Formats: sequence, structure tokens, C-alpha cells
Amino acid sequence: MIEIQERTALFGLFFLQTTCYVPVTVRLCDMTSEPDMEAVDTVQPIAWRSVQTLQDCEDSCQFYTDCAFAVFFVSPQIFCYLYAAEDFTDQVSSAGSTLITKTCGQTGIGFFIT
Repeated sequence: MIEIQERTALFGLFFLQTTCYVPVTVRLCDMTSEPDMEAVDTVQPIAWRSVQTLQDCEDSCQFYTDCAFAVFFVSPQIFCYLYAAEDFTDQVSSAGSTLITKTCGQTGIGFFIT
């Protein structure tokens, strides 16, 4: 655990604030988006989200442990469908869809603020 103390002044009074950072292991993943592409020969999604942006869909896949790829779909509503790794077989051109793939490599250290 790492402790950082900050001294702040407010109306001539000084306050000492301590913030603790606890190291945690995180999985480092890259997200790749391919516009106008969709996955084919897939089973039912493991989850779906109503999102506002492509970034929201990427974040949903990034933080959902079992997600290996997602399809961001706009027509007329915006949806994000999350799929597991074994569901991906091929991709095909599809207007209005964006295929998002998640590639995870090594683990690293992040910090959780207590």
C-alpha cells in the first residue's frame, strides 16, 4: 500500500488528507474497431447493452471479463452485443455495424484508491 499525504489550506486553516493506493493486478487489453464489419456464425450474445457511443461499447467489452469481441450496431437504436471467444468464427461486411475485438496480453499493476 502506498500512502500520499497532501496539505491543503482553507480560510487560513491547514488540513492533512491521506490517500491510500492499493496495488492490484490488472489484465492489459487492446480494443480494435473495424467499421462496417460484423461477426458471422455466432451464437447468442453473452450480454448486450444499450449504449450511446462506440467508446461505451468498447468499454463494456473491456470490463466484461468473458467478452472477447463485441458488435456495435446502429439502426435505428444503438446496441452493443458482447460475445465470448469461442463464438467468433469469421467476419463479413455489414453497413451500420462495427466489429470490436479484444486482445489481452500480459498482466500489469494498477492502483485501487481506498
